[in-house]
Amino acid sequence: MREEGAYLRTLITLAPRLEDEQHDQALIKAFEAVMALPREWASAQLLVALVPYLTDERRDEAVAGIWENVQELRDERLQTLILELLVPHLNEDELERVKQFAAGVKDKQASTQLYVALAPRLLVEERDVILAGILRDSLGEHEDDARIYLLAMLAPQLHGAHRAQALAQILALARLIDNEQTRVEALVKVIPLLTGKQQESALRSVLTISNQLILTGALVRLAPQLSGDAQKQAIQAAQAIQDEWFRAQALIAFLPTISDRTSFLKLIRTAMVRILAVLQSTTLQSVLQNFLRSDVFKPSILSPTILGAITWHIIEICQEWSWQ
Repeated sequence: MREEGAYLRTLITLAPRLEDEQHDQALIKAFEAVMALPREWASAQLLVALVPYLTDERRDEAVAGIWENVQELRDERLQTLILELLVPHLNEDELERVKQFAAGVKDKQASTQLYVALAPRLLVEERDVILAGILRDSLGEHEDDARIYLLAMLAPQLHGAHRAQALAQILALARLIDNEQTRVEALVKVIPLLTGKQQESALRSVLTISNQLILTGALVRLAPQLSGDAQKQAIQAAQAIQDEWFRAQALIAFLPTISDRTSFLKLIRTAMVRILAVLQSTTLQSVLQNFLRSDVFKPSILSPTILGAITWHIIEICQEWSWQ
């Protein structure tokens, strides 16, 4: 399963980058192979990744397969991780089933995570009642790390006094928590909700961290939501990242939101040349992982024709490659 699963993850990730007949062939092949796998965590992840690209009967079969996986998993946090990814792609009847499932979840983190995923699909009155109850429970959490995690998940879905209450708690907790990753992940979720000095202070706290990996992840998530001076500060932080790979990924995240794309693309492609030079001396597996996981190899940077050709060659190589 491990070897076949690795190949199928690669195929599903690459298929959307193909065009026309090659695209359809790759998706059909992936769907048939995944449906034949045992019902477990890995196959559930693969099916969820496929759903947005499937239509009609194949799509319905995939959703049914995911529910079979969810029932087999037993662990509420794992079940929630699968269902929250699926929620945006469900019809009303399927959504009702997820709501019924959420009502029975006992784990506080899993319950909050699933209701946050459901919130945009709920009626306003239903949403407000549910989220107000989750807010009360989250504020009562004794562990600081757990409380800021729950509140940061919840805050973007809250409104008015409830949101203000959650944000005040998050900012207070952020000053107390030493763990950079916990603090940054929480602040990244709420910075777009803040204004004035509160936003300036929270953004400064994120942009001045020492860990370049955490900083890159934060900038990638913040980029689509920043403007004005906040965006300028974030871009300056991205340009100052020393690691070529991290810097390229951070800069790419700002590409859709800026007017001067030419100079940005020049910076990104310069970093790409250096990255490709390094990849020449690494393993095939390392090259493949970088190609799949990075926005460096995406249509905004490379033309669809070039990207499609690279992708198809990689699929051909993977069919002959030992995945052990």
